[in-house]
Amino acid sequence: MIIGLIVFISYLYFFVGFNQISVVISNVNLTEYALLYLLAICSVLLTIFFWVASWKTLLNHLSIKVSLKNAFLYYWVGYFSDLVIPGQGVCGEVARMYLVGKDAKANYGAIAACGVANRIVAYTVVTGGLSVGLLYLLSTTTLPAYVLYILLIAWVGSVIHVGVLLYLALSDRAVKKVASLIFRILGFFRIKKYSSEEARQKTYESLSLFHEGSRFFSKNPRQLILPLIFQILAYFLSITVYIFMLSTLGFKFTFIGFFIVVYFLAGAIQDASAVFSVGALEIILTSVFVFYGFEAALSGVAVAMLRSVTFWFPVVVGYIIIQVIGARSMITSRACTDNAIGETKNAETELGL
Repeated sequence: MIIGLIVFISYLYFFVGFNQISVVISNVNLTEYALLYLLAICSVLLTIFFWVASWKTLLNHLSIKVSLKNAFLYYWVGYFSDLVIPGQGVCGEVARMYLVGKDAKANYGAIAACGVANRIVAYTVVTGGLSVGLLYLLSTTTLPAYVLYILLIAWVGSVIHVGVLLYLALSDRAVKKVASLIFRILGFFRIKKYSSEEARQKTYESLSLFHEGSRFFSKNPRQLILPLIFQILAYFLSITVYIFMLSTLGFKFTFIGFFIVVYFLAGAIQDASAVFSVGALEIILTSVFVFYGFEAALSGVAVAMLRSVTFWFPVVVGYIIIQVIGARSMITSRACTDNAIGETKNAETELGL
């Protein structure tokens, strides 16, 4: 992240100029800027809230009880993991699965079924939006070749991602093959703790519950309607973040193609490369802004502000939440230990020891 920031700052210094950037900043209406920036932050929070609502609805269908407050915290931790670790959401889902399993004392297989179902719904919405956006761009706008290639790769990746998730959810053999491969790797490295017979048995029990949960959603598609509505709302709210942030510096919603390109390009690169997008994505977006006729200084400032909301704000909040959850776990653990010690002392007193 630090290296990426240095690269972007160096780009602004050598190719744009800090003097021109200071002129742009000095001409910003601070009151209007503060209002639009606040609205953008609210849109981010509402977007994540609807993501959480979709996920929690699915958890409720499988009788996995987690409070809305904890679900919000756990989902943000997973989102933080996705932003800092490239992996197409795998790390985020694993983090959420662990936290919910620890909180609700539920089997990881059932939790995983909800996570996969939620991701299928979410990526179906994203793939549909990207498909419509690409068709519009190809029919109305001339794009730089590198932008078109990135968007096409993102579309292919989204389709493959949904296909793989559907295969995992609907195929009895798919997850077993993955588990078998993992056990082979663990056995090759002689990691006995996770490759023992007991670990294998627990894993296959979780896989059984995963398939039961997946079959429940496939046989009851109506249970996916509400999560689909939540994901669609989140999708449109995520677009408003870009509208608010670009409006802070005087961009007008006159070039629909421009907003579509910025939104999908930023999302595609950020999802694919996570923390490694820092620096490279900012430079690419700045060049796109310039391609559409905006001044380089204005483009650089706009991109920096946009990324402050779409990337840095979730990362900072996610890091804080992780510290809070860690501290809370330590306090809970210490309280349990103190209670156990107290009960032991009371028992010793009653026995006259």
